[in-house]
Amino acid sequence: MVLPEARRGWYQNPCAEAGEPWYTSALKMSEPRLITLPSFCDQRGTLAVAEWPGTLPFTPKRFYYLYNLLPDALRGVHAHWKEEEVILALSGSFTVTVDDGCKRTEHRLDRPEIGLHIPSLIWHELHGFSTGAVCAVFASEERCDQEDYCRDYQQFLQARKARSKPRALP
Repeated sequence: MVLPEARRGWYQNPCAEAGEPWYTSALKMSEPRLITLPSFCDQRGTLAVAEWPGTLPFTPKRFYYLYNLLPDALRGVHAHWKEEEVILALSGSFTVTVDDGCKRTEHRLDRPEIGLHIPSLIWHELHGFSTGAVCAVFASEERCDQEDYCRDYQQFLQARKARSKPRALP
């Protein structure tokens, strides 16, 4: 019996070069993922905890938040060369669209104990803010460095393609 290509360990990843095995591009970069913060609830309310190391995939060096957001506001619309982020909806809700250069995925954040980890070189856009939404961000870099922002989508796509090329083993 002849197995289909995917069952023999080869999956044609649309992001991969022709004939490249699925794992060569899949293992090179982290993907955005949801993170659940530990929370503790009693009759007084709920406490959610972000600890590092441990809860978050990096040690935060900066924290900031967005508020008084208009429902049709569009925030983000960039990638970072180095910085990683964890984005949370502390109040209300909003959508984060993430793009790795091959696929776009939407995450609706509406619970304060659920965060979205955005690794470096992932394009992200925040939109669809509810009234009273508060967006909190833990960032891996100490200062807001404009040189770390990639605001040109075509430049982002070129950087992703360059980063996903196979490299020779030492």
